[in-house]
Amino acid sequence: ITVNAWMTFKRSAYLFDEIDIDVKTAHLKQLSLELVFTFIHKTSGEIIAHGGQKLAFSDPNGKSIPIPSSINENAKYFLSDSTPEVEAIHETMRHSKIS
Repeated sequence: ITVNAWMTFKRSAYLFDEIDIDVKTAHLKQLSLELVFTFIHKTSGEIIAHGGQKLAFSDPNGKSIPIPSSINENAKYFLSDSTPEVEAIHETMRHSKIS
């Protein structure tokens, strides 16, 4: 379940530009985790955008459940180091509200 998602654009990209997308996990908790995305222009190396997505899991009745073990183990492999960009993403996600 996507609890929250957002994207901040830093510069333009154009048709046929090649873009690398770096994906890390962050704030891995018992019931949720965050994915942190960085979009990088392949030729210039400039950051095009930062984004984030907070995920949670539920049973068929909609009740929150712990992150499934297979996802939890794989998420640990991509756990990000704390950088100013990652912390800014986390701060934005913490203050964003979805109705």
